[in-house]
Amino acid sequence: MTLKLKKFERTGSIITKEPTVSFTAKGLRFNVASTAKYIKDAKGVELFFDDDAKVVGFQFFNKITKDSFKVNTYRQGKSPLTAVSCTQFIESNKIHSIIGNTKQFLLEEYEGMLIAKLGGAE
Repeated sequence: MTLKLKKFERTGSIITKEPTVSFTAKGLRFNVASTAKYIKDAKGVELFFDDDAKVVGFQFFNKITKDSFKVNTYRQGKSPLTAVSCTQFIESNKIHSIIGNTKQFLLEEYEGMLIAKLGGAE
């Protein structure tokens, strides 16, 4: 048997310049573009979910509200990233069963908030 194996050449990390959100086991991570363009100095985020359309909504505030989750902005090297611990939201909406292996989604502006389309109905 003859195999034509091709060596994978690493090119460094894949960094998108588009605002994205990643879903982790414990919550959300917003990339550098998201943090710089939308989140900035936000302290809290209220989360929304449309179960039919499979869309998550994010509304950021400069204060913590009754229903918001704390926004944690930190630096990875010179780049600011944002994390939100929201296990309860992730689990109650069964986010991981919807997204499967896809973890990163583009953010869009929609009626004064940001949304991420997870898949399903348009």
